[in-house]
Amino acid sequence: MCDRFGVEWEPELDAVGVSPDMHPCVDDDIGDEVNGELWRSVDSPAKQLQDYQSQKTFSLKDISTPGDVRRFADDHPGPFDEVGAPGTRIRSGILNEEPVAKYRPYQVRGHVEQHGLYKKLYRQEPVLFSGINEGNNIFTSGDVKFVCPDVPRSQQRQAEHFTDFCNQWFRQQWRGPHYYQRHVGQAKIYGFYLFEVVWEIDGRGYIKPSKFAPREVSQVDRWIFGPRGDELVGVTCRIPSVSSGRAANYGAGAIPHSTSSSRYLTYTLTASGPSLTDHRVHVANIHATAANIEGISLIRPVIHWVKFKQLLSQIAAVTAQKYGAPMAVIKNDPKALEILGMTADQNDGATIFRQVSGQQANEAPTFQLEPGWDIEIMAPTGTMPSLEGLIDYCDQMIAKPTHSEGGLLGSNTVGSYALSQTMDNSLLRAQPGFAAEALQSLDWIVRDIAKWHGVTLDYYPRAVWEMDGFSDNSRWIEDATSAMGGMPMNDWPPEMQKEALKKLNLPASTFDDYQAPEASQSTQGAQFSDAKTFAPEKYSDLDFSAPSGARDAAERGLDYRREYGRGGTDTGIARARDIARGADLSPDTVRRMAAFFARHEKNRVPPTEKTEPDGGPTNGWIAWQLWGGDAGRTWSESMVERMSARDGKSMSCGCSPGDHGGFDMPSLGATLARFRGVRRDDNIIELRDTLTAANGNGLDAEAARRQMDQAEKRIGDAMRKVAQDHRRAYRELVRDGSMTPRQADQAMREEFLPRYEDAAREGLRDVGDKAKRQFLRDLGFTVARDARMPMTDAMEAALEASAYDVAAEFYGRQEGVMRRSVTEDSAAGDETGVPILEASTAALAARGLVGRAYNAGRDDMIETVQEAVPEAPQIIAKRSSMLDDRVCEPCRKRDFEEGSSPAVHVVGSQAYYDDMPPRHCLGKNRCRCVYIFEIPAEYEGSINDIARDQGFGLPPGGIT
Repeated sequence: MCDRFGVEWEPELDAVGVSPDMHPCVDDDIGDEVNGELWRSVDSPAKQLQDYQSQKTFSLKDISTPGDVRRFADDHPGPFDEVGAPGTRIRSGILNEEPVAKYRPYQVRGHVEQHGLYKKLYRQEPVLFSGINEGNNIFTSGDVKFVCPDVPRSQQRQAEHFTDFCNQWFRQQWRGPHYYQRHVGQAKIYGFYLFEVVWEIDGRGYIKPSKFAPREVSQVDRWIFGPRGDELVGVTCRIPSVSSGRAANYGAGAIPHSTSSSRYLTYTLTASGPSLTDHRVHVANIHATAANIEGISLIRPVIHWVKFKQLLSQIAAVTAQKYGAPMAVIKNDPKALEILGMTADQNDGATIFRQVSGQQANEAPTFQLEPGWDIEIMAPTGTMPSLEGLIDYCDQMIAKPTHSEGGLLGSNTVGSYALSQTMDNSLLRAQPGFAAEALQSLDWIVRDIAKWHGVTLDYYPRAVWEMDGFSDNSRWIEDATSAMGGMPMNDWPPEMQKEALKKLNLPASTFDDYQAPEASQSTQGAQFSDAKTFAPEKYSDLDFSAPSGARDAAERGLDYRREYGRGGTDTGIARARDIARGADLSPDTVRRMAAFFARHEKNRVPPTEKTEPDGGPTNGWIAWQLWGGDAGRTWSESMVERMSARDGKSMSCGCSPGDHGGFDMPSLGATLARFRGVRRDDNIIELRDTLTAANGNGLDAEAARRQMDQAEKRIGDAMRKVAQDHRRAYRELVRDGSMTPRQADQAMREEFLPRYEDAAREGLRDVGDKAKRQFLRDLGFTVARDARMPMTDAMEAALEASAYDVAAEFYGRQEGVMRRSVTEDSAAGDETGVPILEASTAALAARGLVGRAYNAGRDDMIETVQEAVPEAPQIIAKRSSMLDDRVCEPCRKRDFEEGSSPAVHVVGSQAYYDDMPPRHCLGKNRCRCVYIFEIPAEYEGSINDIARDQGFGLPPGGIT
C-alpha cells in the first residue's frame, strides 16, 4: 500500500491479524451477521469506532453538551491540522506568565534605559554575583562546537562537510565564540539574552551568520507573535534618542529603518520570513516553555531570600543600636561580710568575673554567688538571639540555583550546596545542563541554514559545550593507562598523547619528541554537497594524489612555517598537510591549486633572488611551496586539462555545443580551456575580448530588455489565471454562506498561495535561464533552443525566495480587493461581483524580482568562467542602469559611467554580493540595474591602479 506521498508501507494488523483498514470484511458466502459477530467478539477499538460511524456521522456534539464544544464540532479542523494554541499569556507583546505582577518583565529586566530588579540584585548581592560569575567563567572558558550527527552512510560525507562549514562560520564570527558565550551566560541573570544576527555571503555563494550582535534585554519593548501565538515573528526594541538628552551616542542616522520620537528610537528585528536573512532574532534562554521565550532567571527563585537576608541585616543593626552591650558590675557587700564575720576573697571575685564573661544571653546563665558578693547590670539585658545562623541559611538558599543550575534546568545535579566562595563539583556538573538549554537556539539556526541550502539529512549538526581543563579526568587517565597495558604516557601513541594533553590541559612539550598526529583530509573551502566535492565516475581513472615532487615541496613549506612562523594561510597549511601525506584530493581542490598558481606567479620569488630580514624566504615563496611548488603547478594544470577533456567530450570534434542539440556547464569549461594552449597574455586578452564582445559592454541590452518584459508578462498572465480560480472559489464559499469571510481567507490562502508561488517560480526560472543563454551568446557560443541550463543551489534558493515574495505580494492585494467587494456589495450574485487584479499588477509586483533572477543567472555564469579559466586574475563587475532610463533613473548615481558614487567591485568579493542588483536599488526595488563584467588590459599593480589606468569611474573608497 502507498500513502499520499507515494511511500510504500505495510498496514498494521490487529489482534487477529487483520488490518483495521479491511474492517468489516464482507463476504457473501459467510454473511454480514457472521462477520458482525466476529468483529464484536474481537472488540477492537477500530471496530467500535466503525460501528459508531456506520450509524451516524461522527460529531463531538453527540457526546458533549457545552455550546462552544458544539460549535467546534461543526467546524472541526482536518486530521493533519493543529488545533490548540500554546496558551502563554501575552498582552500587548508583553509576556505575563509571572504570577506576581511586580516581578513581570518590565519590572525585573528593565525597559529602555531603566535597569530592572534582576540587575540591581545581581550587582548588590555578593553571593549572587560570585555564584553567577564563577559559573559563567567556566562556561566562557570552555569551547562550543558543532558535532556531526549519526546519519546513514550515504549522508555521511555531506553531513561532515556541512558540520565543518558550521564550525567555520561559528569560529570566524565577529569577536569570536567566547564573546558570544559570555553574553549567553547573561541568560542566568535575565532568563534570556537577545542577539541580532547579521548575515553574509561567502565566496561560494553560501549564506552564513557573520555576527551575533548582543542587545541589552532592557531594549525589548514588544515581542511579536504569529496569529496562533506559537511562533515568534519579530521583536520591537526601544532605546533613548538624542533629543532625550540621555544617550547622545544614538542618532536616527546610526540605526537604519528606525522610527524616532522626542525621547526614543524604535526598531524591529524580524524572526522569520521567506528568506534565510530575514531571521535576525537570536534568543538564548533557559527554562523557557511554550511561548514564554524570556524563560526564568536563576535570580527569580531567590528574590525572597535576598530580601529576607536584607531584612535580617537591618534587624541586627537596629537591635544592636537599641539594646547596646549590657555591662555587668561585680561587687562585694562589706556589711554582709561583717555580719558573717568574713573577709572578701578576691579569688571568689575572679571566678564570678570569668563566669559572667563566658556566658551568652541565649544560654540563660545562672550563678551561685559566694556569700558577700553581688552582680548588677548597668544596661538593658541583651536578650536578642544571634542572627548569624539565619543569615548563613539565607546565603545557602541564594547559592543553590547558582551552584546547581542543572537542578533548575532538569539535568542530573548531585553534591552539597556550598557557598559561592567555593567552586565545587556541583558547579562544574551544572554547566553542561545550562549549555544544552542555552545553546539550543544555535541548533535551530543550523537547521534553517541547512534547509535553505538544500542540505537534507536525517539528523543535523548540534552545538555542544566542552570544558577546557576544568573537569576531573582522573578516571579517564586510569582507564586509558589500563587500556595501554600500564605503559607510561610518554610511550603512548600520538593519538592517545594528544587526547591526554587535551584532558589535562598540558602543553605539547610535556612529552618527549611529541608530534601531533596528521590531520584528516581537509575540508577547508569544500562544498557540502557530495556532487561538488568528490570525484565523479568519469574521473575514476585519474590519480588525485599529488606526485612526489609536490609532496617534497609541501614538506619544505611546512618546515618554513615551523621555523619562521609566517607565510601562507590556514587553507594553505591544511592543503600542504594533505599533499605531504599523499591524500587523494578532490577535483575542486585540484582546480583551486591551478588557480592559486596562476594568481600568485608574480609572488614566486625563490630564496636565491630575495630573502627576508630573518634570513628566510619570502612569504610568497613559502605559500608557493605549501601548495606543492613547481611540481604541484605542473601536475594540477595537467589534471585540470584532463578533467576538462572529460567534461567536454562533446567538444572534441570541434563543433559548437549547439550542433549537438544541447549545452551544459562542462562544455563551457572545455571551450575556455583552449585558452591555456597559448601564452598567458594572449589568454587574458582573448577572454577580455569575449566579455566585451557585444555592444562594447558584454551585454546585449535590447535582448535583455526583451527577455525581462517577456518574463514579467508571463508571470502576470499566469497569476491572473490563478486569480480567476481564486475568485470563483472565494465566491462559492462566501456568497453561499458556507464560510465566513475570515474562514474563507484562511482556506484560500492554504490552497492558492502555493499556486501563485508556482506561477511566479516558472517565470523567474525562465528569465534566469534566458540570462544564462544570453550570456553565453555574448561570449560567442551557439546555444540550442532545447538546451538545459544548470542551476547552482545558491541560485535555486534565490529563485525560491523571489517566487514567494511575488506570490505573497500579489495574493495580499487580491485578497484585500475580494474582501472589500464582499463587504460593499453582499447582494452581488455573479462572478463579476468579486473583481480580480489585472495581469499588469502582477507584472509590476514581479519586476524587481525578475531583475534579481536575471542577475542571478549572469552571476552563475561569470563564476563558471572564473572556475574554468584560473589564469584570469580578477574580473570587475560594474553596476549599470542602462536597461531602463525611466525606471532606473534614481539609480543613475551608482552607474559606473555616469554616477557620482559608482558601484564597481571585484567578482566574488563580499561587496560584490552585497551590492548585486536590485539590492540597494533607489527605485523602490522596481529597477532593472545589472552588472557589467570586464577584465582590465593590464595586471601590474593593485586592482584600483589598474582600473584607474583604464579610465573607470571609481567609487570614493575604490574597488572592493
